[in-house]
Amino acid sequence: MIVISNKLSDQSIELTSKMLQQADQYPLFLGDPQALLNKLETATGPLKDLWQDYQNMLRDDPEARQKMLPFLAALTGKDMSEAKDQLREKWTQLLASDQGHGLQKHTWCACGASIRQAVFVDWLHHRQAFSQEDLQLAAEVHLGIAFKYAYPTLASRVPSADNQNLSMTLYCTVVGYLFGHKLTGHATGRFLFAYGLQRLPRLLGLFPRDGYAGEGSTYTSHVNTPLFCLLHQLFETFNLPQNPKGFQPNGSTFKQLIDIERKLIGPTGQMLPWDHYGWSQAINGAPLAYLAGLEEQENQRNHLLGMIHRLGLGNKPGMMAWGHDNPMWTLIWWPASMNQWQDTGEPAALTGWCLPRTGAALEDASRRTRLVQVWDRCAESFTAVGRMQVNPNHLILEVDGEPVFQDGVPAVGQDPFGFDPQQAMSTLSDDARRRLANYATPGSDRNLTRFVQSQSCGMLGAANAIVVDDIKAYWPGRSVEGNALWYGRSDVLQAVCADVTPFYQPAFDLTKAQRISIWNTRYGIGLVVDELAAQTSHRWTWQAYLRPSASLKGNAGLSMNLPNDHRVLLAWESVADVQIHDVPGFPKTQEGASKRMALSSNGPTANFVTAIGVDINDLRVSGRDTHRWVIYAGDKVHHIELDLQANKCFWSSNDGTMDELELQVFNDSHQDQTAMPQWDVDDKLASIDFDQHHENDATASAWLDSANACLLPIISAMHEQQDDAWLNIVLHSDHWPVVYAAVERIGRLKLGEYAPLLRELLHEEEQIPLDELYAEDQDGNCIGSAKRWRLKLALIVALGRLNDSQSAAIIAQILDRSRDFYTVHSVAALALNRIGSETTRSTLQRAAADPEVNTSIRAREGIIELCHGV
Repeated sequence: MIVISNKLSDQSIELTSKMLQQADQYPLFLGDPQALLNKLETATGPLKDLWQDYQNMLRDDPEARQKMLPFLAALTGKDMSEAKDQLREKWTQLLASDQGHGLQKHTWCACGASIRQAVFVDWLHHRQAFSQEDLQLAAEVHLGIAFKYAYPTLASRVPSADNQNLSMTLYCTVVGYLFGHKLTGHATGRFLFAYGLQRLPRLLGLFPRDGYAGEGSTYTSHVNTPLFCLLHQLFETFNLPQNPKGFQPNGSTFKQLIDIERKLIGPTGQMLPWDHYGWSQAINGAPLAYLAGLEEQENQRNHLLGMIHRLGLGNKPGMMAWGHDNPMWTLIWWPASMNQWQDTGEPAALTGWCLPRTGAALEDASRRTRLVQVWDRCAESFTAVGRMQVNPNHLILEVDGEPVFQDGVPAVGQDPFGFDPQQAMSTLSDDARRRLANYATPGSDRNLTRFVQSQSCGMLGAANAIVVDDIKAYWPGRSVEGNALWYGRSDVLQAVCADVTPFYQPAFDLTKAQRISIWNTRYGIGLVVDELAAQTSHRWTWQAYLRPSASLKGNAGLSMNLPNDHRVLLAWESVADVQIHDVPGFPKTQEGASKRMALSSNGPTANFVTAIGVDINDLRVSGRDTHRWVIYAGDKVHHIELDLQANKCFWSSNDGTMDELELQVFNDSHQDQTAMPQWDVDDKLASIDFDQHHENDATASAWLDSANACLLPIISAMHEQQDDAWLNIVLHSDHWPVVYAAVERIGRLKLGEYAPLLRELLHEEEQIPLDELYAEDQDGNCIGSAKRWRLKLALIVALGRLNDSQSAAIIAQILDRSRDFYTVHSVAALALNRIGSETTRSTLQRAAADPEVNTSIRAREGIIELCHGV
């Protein structure tokens, strides 16, 4: 659950000249080029093969050459002219994309992709490749993106544990360092570097302690873990302090955050399908190589490098924080001490894992099988349910690389679930529904039903979970997570139990919703037990989306033949109703269809007992009492017993085997804090020191417009004693970035005498029709005044910093109308929070139910502070 608090222990970073000198010694994120080249040139075994694969790729694949040539040029000096031309062409493309849909609406993606373009400048600069004119152009491009796009978007975001905050903050930090300190000395860069550097430890501290941020495999593997690797390198490069207890408040560590990459990947390379992307093959080897460098135990390093080698993860372009350069980073991050490592083929001694707030994987290495039970956080906002899904004890099963329990997103244009949109929005007020309809397309109407359908794959009814009273289009209306009660793991047995009762409350009067999963690697048999109770009678449905080959065997069993010639059986105790239905169009992977199996019973309590068998001929199950079960598999009889007094699980069979498993009981009351309404450090940073620029007496705004720069040379004749005159001039510029810079300076320096002028400017921005303010062409690119929402955002932020009570009415009007881009609503809620006007309490109360999470969190905090008289 998201905890709202802005009280954090001090984590300020003081940057010294010694730290900068240390960082300047080698190219950023590359280290000593000669040492790296020696590591690769003297490599044997898998690393030698990866190095050769990379060079062959650059020779044979033009796209790969475009993405990764600067690495080879930096190491060897080869093809330097071509690498330089590539970067110059990229700067031109970035300048031309200034009004593009991607940069406007997906700034974080542009930041992730552009980080390496900025870093490549530093790599080639190490060989004196660029002139001062080149470096100045690179600075304009990257600082322009950072200040005009990443920085204002970050101002609208609640600091939280997600890939977008991370990507934009890291980009500000990297380009700020390179173009504010190392390569050029722009004041904008120095400001952005300080800004990003103060935010990064706090962002890391908001990531959950178990490492999983709730964004599914795709964003975790392709964005988060690569960014964590870069961040760790950044901390090492500058010798930044790292609390031995982890980043606060959650105590997260780099190793935990990167290790989630390993946990996502199953025995055959399939990643967990717990987001709307569904089942997909792992691609990135680079984070595993980096993790191997952090591991102290040799067997763990061997296991990680073995995964890269056996699953072929290090030689594909892949997708690394929106860049296709996985092979390059795998080479860089492969531990130097293991450059002659050979794969012995030995598997890890134990497999499987449990994250108490997230889920558990029960792995059967010999059968290349994995049963996963998850209870991770669902979305705080309706707008994110499709990604952070409602997964209360959701089941995931794969056998030898083939999914058994289906997951993912429907095929394009299909609605296989047919969920009732009104039921899906039952937790939303009428005003919240209006705001939801305006969310995705500001300034125009939107088909709400279609948007709700787009979130259907995240509703409870799309999960392999328990459905209550046939209400499938269900979301709790808030962020909820389950909790592991106990877990155990041995060479033969693995077991877990998690409680997910909060997912169903208060919509249902449930008092118990627990699922137990047990797996025996000796026989390839699993057991899933669900225990449910409520104050009143309900219809309980145990459901799973299975492969289309699934067919019932009587009323107590089911069989599936997988494309890889394996066979999976399911068996269950007798229930009141058994149904199986075809579901065309879900998921879009595999056959593009599935079968939904539903076992139902009625009453105030329910107890579902389901057995799973891989490659066996017959399967039956029965429950002797609460925690004793019998599974019949061919000629074998298995007795399973849980002794929760002794915290043990026993599995005995009629062939004379007896296995005993110790259970670890979880009683940790720790609650992760994953978002905050604001940070005081954002306001306490020094104000921007603008560069001086004298060039043919040209106006700053004209130069700025032609160069697509932002703060670099803003003032043509600006001296410290002329601040007032300068501010009055630039506040009336025709070019929004110039005005933005001046407004930002006024707010940070708290120059209250400018409040009337800022209010006037905000009224002028409000006069621009919304369809003009957010105008787009047929390709989704901004046209006309479409970039100016950032100016409206800056004015609102500044008036909030000035605590200008006279602006509360117009800011409240903007927030109540809820027709702007969500970024404007978010800063409006924050500004009203800072102003603290009782007259806007009703506006904040309505905004607290906004489906957009940043707006709702800031509005709720504003209400809390008004109640406490803060």
